[in-house]
Amino acid sequence: MHAEKGKDQLEIFVTILAALNLDAHFDLFLPKQLISPVQLARLQGKQRQRASGQKVQDEEDVPSWQ
Repeated sequence: MHAEKGKDQLEIFVTILAALNLDAHFDLFLPKQLISPVQLARLQGKQRQRASGQKVQDEEDVPSWQ
């Protein structure tokens, strides 16, 4: 069996844990979230983005050999 060798998919692993009545331990596989991503975005506020304008070459920037 692939699950005994550790070569099975997550869906099968979850099914095996549920069959063994170990589904209460699913939360052990997930890290604790101290703050939700939505709350983090609200706390950071709206961040300004840099404008990406087109660079206009001045005559001074053009080398004399051109």
